[in-house]
Amino acid sequence: MKILVTGATGFIGVSLCKALITLPDVSVVGSGRSSIELVATNFVFSKVTDTSTAGEWRNILEGVDVVIHLAARAHVLSEISSDPMVEFRKVNVEGTLM
Repeated sequence: MKILVTGATGFIGVSLCKALITLPDVSVVGSGRSSIELVATNFVFSKVTDTSTAGEWRNILEGVDVVIHLAARAHVLSEISSDPMVEFRKVNVEGTLM
């Protein structure tokens, strides 16, 4: 079984990926905006710069049986966007529609 974990570099995502790679017959694809150092023969990481772009997901989703979607815009401590709600919706809503 091939499992994609979006938000693999987040608090829950890292722990979930570590648990999933211990399962027999499971391969894990982690995705996120930053990289994760997780060394396992059944783990690959794909960096995603824009969650709302379908083109980025085509190759990542190839052969995936299950998607565990953890990617989200949360805990922005130093907001630089002029309209935070637009950015929130872009990641948390539009990114899931692909």
